[in-house]
Amino acid sequence: MAMERARVAVAGGGAVGLALSTMLGKLGVSTVVFERDEQLSNHPRAHYLAPRTLEVLHGCDPNLVAHVRDASPSETLWKRFVYCRKVDENDVFGVVEHPDAKKHTQGTSSTRVLSSHSAAHLAQHRFLPLLLRSAKEVGQADVRFDTRVVGYETDRTGVRVRVSRGANGPVEDVGRFDCLVGADGARSVVRDAMGATMEGELCMQHLMNVHFRSAELGRKLRETRPAMLYFVTNASMVGVLVAHDLARGEFVLQVPRFPPLQPLEAWDDASSRQAVQACVHTALSDLQVVDARPWTMAGAVSSSFSQPHVHLVGDAAHLFPPSGGFGMNAGIQDAHNLAWKLAAVLHGRARPTLLDSYARERQAAAHVTLQRSLDNLEDALRVPKALGFDPKRAQLVADAVEAVPGLAATWRSATFEAAMALGRQQVHLSRWRSVRVRRLLDEGRTLRLHFPEQDFGITYDGLQATKTDAPKIVDGRRVPHAWTTRAKDGKKTNTVAITSRSDAAFVLLCGQDAKQAELARSLRKVIPLHVLRILRRDADDKVRAKCARGGMDVHVDAQEDWYEGIGASTEGVVLCRPDGHVLWHSDGPVDANCAQQARQALRRIGYIK
Repeated sequence: MAMERARVAVAGGGAVGLALSTMLGKLGVSTVVFERDEQLSNHPRAHYLAPRTLEVLHGCDPNLVAHVRDASPSETLWKRFVYCRKVDENDVFGVVEHPDAKKHTQGTSSTRVLSSHSAAHLAQHRFLPLLLRSAKEVGQADVRFDTRVVGYETDRTGVRVRVSRGANGPVEDVGRFDCLVGADGARSVVRDAMGATMEGELCMQHLMNVHFRSAELGRKLRETRPAMLYFVTNASMVGVLVAHDLARGEFVLQVPRFPPLQPLEAWDDASSRQAVQACVHTALSDLQVVDARPWTMAGAVSSSFSQPHVHLVGDAAHLFPPSGGFGMNAGIQDAHNLAWKLAAVLHGRARPTLLDSYARERQAAAHVTLQRSLDNLEDALRVPKALGFDPKRAQLVADAVEAVPGLAATWRSATFEAAMALGRQQVHLSRWRSVRVRRLLDEGRTLRLHFPEQDFGITYDGLQATKTDAPKIVDGRRVPHAWTTRAKDGKKTNTVAITSRSDAAFVLLCGQDAKQAELARSLRKVIPLHVLRILRRDADDKVRAKCARGGMDVHVDAQEDWYEGIGASTEGVVLCRPDGHVLWHSDGPVDANCAQQARQALRRIGYIK
């Protein structure tokens, strides 16, 4: 199995693995991707793309984000959550409208734009082909299907990788790489070979995903009450209907399952059809069940993200409940954090210790994200609990029935089903339950769609991650969004876009002070650096021309966002990492200490000695 020399091997060709290969290729690092399946998955799993994820992808392939926009349903069709008995009935418990994820309202009168990108809603099986094309065309990745990584050995300078072709093919040594990245999912072979373990709750709940199509249902919901999620609670069903694309009539129904009383082998096509029909008042004449897949909700973080020459990303590193849609987004941001650091080390620009900061930063971020998703899950469960159905109590009932001695399996299942049916009947027993649900919705005490504090507020300070949605300059946090205009051609851009570099260079944002230029010359001795001056909107032509003559990229604070809204200092500087996070900044005038402070920040992440 001959192979040209590639620097990085990626185990797993899902969304995270393909995104990583695109990012590395853009940075001049060659990759080979080993994907165990014969083709891309056709099951619509993850579907929410957060604004920060789209910022990251736009930085390495703007065409990819354009294709995502073209393929995604209009936001008017998915910005709501509906709580109901039946998805097609007029009488519902309530509807929650969600604001734009890229905006944050401060108080009652001030609204700031946090990003130039809005969220997108695109089912993973339609997102993956776009990522694959980007990985091959932009990343120049060698993607190999039906090939799984089964093991590896590391030494002082690299890693040898073993793969098998097909499920039972012979094991082959495919050569030596500088690095192996495990993007091989929840049952990661790479993680197991590292000796890392998942810490947390690996079996929070069993569920069945029923993937189906119905143009009839899609048309009806599009015309009456379009939404992303329909939380269904009635006498026959408690589940969540995900409307992946109403125009295409494509859905997934998530149904709780309680094994062994509800064994997997007992679920057939009729079970799927019965579950779907329980969600609608009028039977669907064009119902097409595509497939039904079991899955287990988990909340856990790997005990280790890295060892020399081996790193974990995505589900191999962390597993979150789906509440909040953090899984794929966090994985792509793992890849973004790792890619520039790998490129800097492999190109000889940074010390290998820089890679230690990947595990430190992203493991801390994973713990913050896990807690947020667990809190979200509690929010999501408030409505079914108010209606008299608590999944935790249902599990207790299942455990109690299973513990009854001498009861035949069929009687156990029948007893449990009867108890479940009795519990679901409570939805109709009391009017006050509906009133209680409406109060929860009105008070905003249910699941949200967008989490800007998580998306834009994760902060790397070398030791921990914290979260906030305040748009201000903080060391370790993604640089705040502010609109700028490039002086030489009038092109409108923003601070997030201009600090996302495809050459792994740092960016120094500064004003027009001469001492800021002196600092830039000092920093260029130790890091690749792009200097960008942001001038006040009222700066005259002489000032603009003088700054341009210094060979620096000159921008204008187009809407007074940077200096007035965010509060940046005209005398200070902001040093941004290649991933757009602030490494270090100074609010006061540049002095002799600033160069030392910036170098100390570089030492803290392991970039220099």
